[in-house]
Amino acid sequence: MINVITSETIDKDLFDQIIDDVYDTSHQDYRKGSSFYTKWIFEINEECFPDHPELWGFWESNIFIYDEEFGLDNGDIYQLTRVEKKTKIIEKEYWAEVGGDK
Repeated sequence: MINVITSETIDKDLFDQIIDDVYDTSHQDYRKGSSFYTKWIFEINEECFPDHPELWGFWESNIFIYDEEFGLDNGDIYQLTRVEKKTKIIEKEYWAEVGGDK
């Protein structure tokens, strides 16, 4: 099973087609101005890529800088890593008012 792809390990045109349609944002931290450190999720499925069943699934991009005003450069996304969606339950400690149900 292939778990990492780059524009060098698969056809460059195919890679560009994959990153042309964002499925979700998996990571976004404020940088400065209108820019963010970002990771995107892409879906490769049978409908859009019937000739590449070995790539079907969800893929996360490398981290890159995305600017809401100017977008990004095409070369900023150069690697995709196969991912699957998981659920994480995080317990958080907090202070509550005594006698309150908050």
